[in-house]
Amino acid sequence: MPLSNMKRIFFFVISLVFSSSIFSQLNDDFSDGNFTTNPTWQGDVDNFIVNSEGILQLNTAGADTSILYTAVEMPDSTVWEIKFKLDFAPSGSNRLRIYLQADAINFPDVNGYYLEIGESGTGDALRLFRTDAGNETEIVTATIGALGTAPAVAKIKITRTQLGNWSIFANYDGGNILNLEATAFDNTYLGGNLFFGFWCKNTSSNAQNFFFDNIIITSLLPDITAPAVTQITPLSLNQIEVSFDEAVDSLTAVTLSNYLVNNSIGNPQTATWSAANQSKTILTFNNIFTNQTSYELTLQNIKDQAENAITSTTIPFDINFETPELIGIIATSSTELELVFNQPIDNTTGSLSTNYSINNNIGNPTNAELDPLEPQRIYLELATELINGTPYLLHVENIKNELGIDLVPQDFPFFFLIAENIEPNDLIINEILFNPKTGGSDFVEIYNNSDKFLDISDLIISNTQRTSGRDKDVEIIHILQPKEYAVLTPHLDDILENYTVLDPDVLFENSLPGFNDAGGNVSLFTTYGMDTVMIDSFDYDENFHYPLLDDKEGISLERISFDAPTQSRSTWHSASTLIGGATPTSKNSQFRPNTSNDNIFNIEDNVFSPDNDGYKDFLLLHYTFETQGYLATIHIYDAKGRLVKTLFKNELLGLEGILKWDGLTNDGRKARVGIYIILAEIFSPEKNAQEFKMTCVVAK
Repeated sequence: MPLSNMKRIFFFVISLVFSSSIFSQLNDDFSDGNFTTNPTWQGDVDNFIVNSEGILQLNTAGADTSILYTAVEMPDSTVWEIKFKLDFAPSGSNRLRIYLQADAINFPDVNGYYLEIGESGTGDALRLFRTDAGNETEIVTATIGALGTAPAVAKIKITRTQLGNWSIFANYDGGNILNLEATAFDNTYLGGNLFFGFWCKNTSSNAQNFFFDNIIITSLLPDITAPAVTQITPLSLNQIEVSFDEAVDSLTAVTLSNYLVNNSIGNPQTATWSAANQSKTILTFNNIFTNQTSYELTLQNIKDQAENAITSTTIPFDINFETPELIGIIATSSTELELVFNQPIDNTTGSLSTNYSINNNIGNPTNAELDPLEPQRIYLELATELINGTPYLLHVENIKNELGIDLVPQDFPFFFLIAENIEPNDLIINEILFNPKTGGSDFVEIYNNSDKFLDISDLIISNTQRTSGRDKDVEIIHILQPKEYAVLTPHLDDILENYTVLDPDVLFENSLPGFNDAGGNVSLFTTYGMDTVMIDSFDYDENFHYPLLDDKEGISLERISFDAPTQSRSTWHSASTLIGGATPTSKNSQFRPNTSNDNIFNIEDNVFSPDNDGYKDFLLLHYTFETQGYLATIHIYDAKGRLVKTLFKNELLGLEGILKWDGLTNDGRKARVGIYIILAEIFSPEKNAQEFKMTCVVAK
């Protein structure tokens, strides 16, 4: 005799000797983290574990056949409940037997019953077999193909009466309500001191893919409880779904007189029950429900599958469907609009062009068409062209959704915006945070300094001083209107948390290139066919910050004028610390409008207070020349004629621009409160010299 069979017979003898102490009915959810005690499982115990989720799991190393069993005192009238998952599509090579009862442990040569899952093809089902010393007889099969795909999951209940009447109940989608799948008769074997177990056959790829939980074996007690309604779900204005807490009888579930709805709705016209979902009935009525209204459903005489009937009971429910609403308009051309609703729209009302009208002499569209794949979208064709940059109002009425719910007449404002090509300096870099607070995020603010409508998704944002990761596409589709801001940052929440964001609609999450704290570059590019064109570029440096700042972390550099050259240091200043150190999405705290003057040099405001509070923190000296090539040297003296600051020395100036004094002396200290004299010497291209003298006041 083979040694393995001798071992199994030995274990069987030991089990019989101690049967008086170990046999009992079974309830094991493995929440104790093991299967060695309470109850004790035996067999190929090294091939199983209780995993971290408290589930019994096969855990063998390769292709194998593994058995795990435990002793149970089985009543004649029995209920077996089991939950299992096979994380693969079952087959002849990867299959499971659940031995409901066996008289011995020399599997498979036992007397008893088992369920088998796994066969060729995709027709896998719960199949109930009787085994007579290993000779197999199929008794009944549940739903064909229900376990034919991966994963094969089921919660099952098997019942057997003392007379030998079998029933198979199952749920294949994780729910707790089980449908009756099959019934059969076999009274060959009843209860006794028997064994329950699992027989797992697997290939190496599925050596850990068998899972078992919530195993319960109890006596079958008579069902004396009537079914109860758990939920009433409105499906439309004339249809509701009634859910019960158990499978209900197919005949009484579809008897129309067993249901009645108040408020003149009456009995249903039809009642539908399905063998695939035996705990639900769909009721359809001739009369129409009123939306946003409460009703009551009275039920009676509906039975479960044990003939327990509901006595007359009344359940309240609400018809509360969301009303359709227009939520967006997209202009795809000057004569085409795409409307977006919050839910699918009825084709008849949605396709009627007279249900739409646009002001400003546009009128009704010539055609309205529902998207066949996305019925929440409707396309309008217009006879008159929309004018770019013009606000319009679309009036919508008489629209219904697919359930027949009316849309409340609605006026929806929209702009017709078609983006134009971006030219150099149409968009300018207006603010950059390159040294955020610890753990914080950079941002770049862009300003539309043109009269065009520009799509920022046409941009590439770059740090040209990096050798890797220098370019990031702007992936936000947003048309920037003239004089409008847009802010790009990798982390919206950080900017919203640390700064005042006046217009969150133009704060966008988008990847940025890395910006070094000491200095770097931020550039905007766009593409025309195969050509890449620079729109604006700024070589920033931490030294551009106000020198007397205690801490530069979290402080942005702001542009002080839209028209000043981006690459000029005088164009930039630290954002005011009083407003939080940055102004994403709104006017810069240090912004100064340009003032026109016919003089070569012009001081915008000769009184300033260099304390970085956002109010007159620096002195701006505007200049304008008729020709290129002027060199300038600018000194600043106090009232006693002492030199306190050399602002520029032999600097080549452009035709026009601004020069900035931040109120600091040559030795880096803040200038004292008082009157100062600005002496500007310029040399023309012909080397002619001119001298200009101006005064200013440093105030508190």
